[in-house]
Amino acid sequence: ILLMPEKIKIRGKIQKLESNFSNSFFIEKNGQKFLIKQRKALKLGQKKLAKIMRITQSAISTLELGKRNISTNFLKELCKHLGINFGHFCKKYCTKTHKSNLPSTLNAELAQVLGYLTGDGNIEKERINFSERDKETAEFYAKKTKKIFKANQRVRFRESKNYYELRVQGQPIVAFLRHNFPEIDKATNSSIPVKIMKSNNKIIARFISGLFDAEGWADKDRLGIGMNNKKIIQELNLLLLRFGIISSFQEYDNRTNPYSKNHRFILAITDKYSLIEFQKNVGFSFSKKKKKLKSLIKSKTSMERSRQILVSGSKIREMFEKEGFNTQ
Repeated sequence: ILLMPEKIKIRGKIQKLESNFSNSFFIEKNGQKFLIKQRKALKLGQKKLAKIMRITQSAISTLELGKRNISTNFLKELCKHLGINFGHFCKKYCTKTHKSNLPSTLNAELAQVLGYLTGDGNIEKERINFSERDKETAEFYAKKTKKIFKANQRVRFRESKNYYELRVQGQPIVAFLRHNFPEIDKATNSSIPVKIMKSNNKIIARFISGLFDAEGWADKDRLGIGMNNKKIIQELNLLLLRFGIISSFQEYDNRTNPYSKNHRFILAITDKYSLIEFQKNVGFSFSKKKKKLKSLIKSKTSMERSRQILVSGSKIREMFEKEGFNTQ
């Protein structure tokens, strides 16, 4: 007999996000003068500095005359070669431009995209990528990301790898995600963001839905999700208890997989009540998985081994008989 909580009640809060990220900077007049002064102090002409940075002399001249805004990467590189602290320079001499349409609070739609990103995506320097075998899923998240970020994106089928690839472009989006959700990293290093775990159940439900859209499945025996990341599976095991969904945890050494030596961690949901609660509160976004979950619930009987009282049935009968009650 294993004693465990059937439900964890936590009152979450709306999480505020830092959304002030942009593609480029406008350098003020005194900032332009400071750059020229620093370059001359290092005894660097425009031509020599341009050669070191592998750009044209006209690019340096245009920048110092204030004729053009400067990209984040370009300004970082320039500060590095001139021995200037990038953060301090930006704060003192620069104004951000071309602000992206980024959310200032963690909403349900963003939470679902974050769940999907945690399961099937990766963050690069200037874009986020998603890999998906199902066309309907890829197109669904293309619409979601377009609505949230209003960024350039595309979906293409990669025949060599037999999956659909969704790319969402934008350095501000990358900066936004890395700043607000630093826990989302490489597949084996990620964890569920703290801002998600501090949110209300509506936000958490959408995050879990996104994660299951990426890595979850339903078959004739169970609803499951498998990953190479032990921490996320353990955190998910606890998060599901916010809805009274009981799940079990399994680990496989993956020795039969020729493509990976990483251990595989699986979370499974088998009891009918938990499956119904998952369908009601979380659910899948796509028709195939919805049908499979519905079929799985239908096949389950109401006979459960979980959610039982601690004392055995024979002891309870003995108690009733001792008090003179009919066992019926």
